[in-house]
Amino acid sequence: MSATSLPHRKLGDLTVPTIGFGAMTITQVAGYDVDRGRRTVHAALDAGVRLFDTADVYGPAGGGDGVNELALMDALRSWPGPDALVSVQNEYSPGARASEREIRACEERGLAFLSWGPFGGMRQAKSLGDGGSPFAEVARARGVSIHQVALAWQLHQSPVVIPIPGASRPESVLDSVAAISLTLTPDEMALLNAPDETGP
Repeated sequence: MSATSLPHRKLGDLTVPTIGFGAMTITQVAGYDVDRGRRTVHAALDAGVRLFDTADVYGPAGGGDGVNELALMDALRSWPGPDALVSVQNEYSPGARASEREIRACEERGLAFLSWGPFGGMRQAKSLGDGGSPFAEVARARGVSIHQVALAWQLHQSPVVIPIPGASRPESVLDSVAAISLTLTPDEMALLNAPDETGP
């Protein structure tokens, strides 16, 4: 069977084959077999699978974030068929920057990087500027919300980054969209990119 012969179902505006692939098991244990994982992903692609699930916390335990995503990305990119990967989705925020390696990998491969939790998650979003962070400093100087600064900072990090902030109020949506027009200076970016002892 191929992707064209498998039955399909709707996924938003997309249609995908009815069976997906959970990638956690290709790196779940320490000492995982890289070649076998690659062959497994290639077998899924050959069979017509086009929906792959991964996350930055998928194993192996103690292996660090992003292990599974990079393994899956490499397997997808090494498949001899048509390009099967269009984006990677990871947590990324002023307080969670471990995915910068994946952002660089997406740049090299021409992929989009969808950043979830761009304010640090629902609990951290309200306290994003606590402790006199550089994000709060830039927001005060510009007369905008710290959330706008956090999103503008992500957009300036790379042209492949697409933040996906949540919102419970119409005003929050409009504030997030306004970040597109907030141009940060090189000095502001240097300040925001510097290690922050006070937290985001």
